[in-house]
This record gives sequence, structure tokens and C-alpha cells, in this order.
Amino acid sequence: MKKNSITAEQFSKSRLSANKKGATTLVAAILCITLGAVSVTASAHSRQERQQQHAEQMVERISEKLDLNEQQQAQLQVLKNAVLQAKQQVREQSGDVRDEISQLFDQPQLDRQKMLNLVQLKANVITEQAPSVIDALGDFYDNLSPAQQQEARIHLQHMIEQGPRHHRGSRWHGVKDQ
Repeated sequence: MKKNSITAEQFSKSRLSANKKGATTLVAAILCITLGAVSVTASAHSRQERQQQHAEQMVERISEKLDLNEQQQAQLQVLKNAVLQAKQQVREQSGDVRDEISQLFDQPQLDRQKMLNLVQLKANVITEQAPSVIDALGDFYDNLSPAQQQEARIHLQHMIEQGPRHHRGSRWHGVKDQ
């Protein structure tokens, strides 16, 4: 027998070891998927809490940055509530379409009509909610002084340039005061 060859017993032990590693990996993967599913279910409530907290923080930052008076702060609260209410309505009326979209991609061919229907459903709910949010935004913006409006435009432009994900947590910095 050659020095580099392995015996049947060694081969069997190495296969058993590999199978144990594979089984451990499989169990770990199943555990991760299960925990992920549980956390997604549990996070629905905490997502709303985080959105509420984030909205409150934004109100505080905007109030401070624009030096809002009491009337303007009240209008900003109305705007915050309108946005949160609209988000809630979109969630309730259109549901979480992520699972449905994911299922569409599990098929060999994309069901274009179903995808379009999902997009239209969400768009219709957003369109229904838009007037109340736009009215609250208009009431708030129209009652800002010209200097406050200019400051708001600067930060809005910065957020637009950074994109929808990049401005999160910016806390009104990253833009030089003018």
C-alpha cells in the first residue's frame, strides 16, 4: 500500500465527518431562516414604533433647524401625522406585497399582469392618500418665512441629490449652512 493512499476505514470516517459538517451547516441555515421569519413577523409592530420615533426625531430636528414658532410646530405635527396615517393606510390597504413579488420571481416566467396589478394597487392607495399629505405640507410650507423656506429648500435638495436611502440619519448635516 502506498503512503499517500487512504484506507476504506479512513475514507468512511472522512465522509462521516463531511456529512456531520454538512448537517451542521444545514441546521444552522434552517435556524437562520426560521429566526429571520420570526423576526420579520415580530418586527411589524416595532417597524411602526421605529417610524413613529423617527418622525418625532425629524420634527424635533426640523423645529430646531428652522427655528419654528408654536403655530409652525403645530402645523409640522399635523404634517407628521398625515404622513404616518398615509403610510398606515398604504400598509393596511395594499398589504405587504413583498412576499407576492418574491413568489412571482420564483416562477420560470414573470407574470407581468400580476406584477402590474400589485404596482397599481399600491399606487392607487398612495394616490388616495396624497391629497391629505399635500394639504398638510402646503399649510406648513406656506407659513414658513422666506428664510425658513430657503433653509428647507437647501436640505430638501440635499436629500434629493443623496437619494431615498442615503439621507436617512443625516440629521440635517452634511449640508453646509448658507
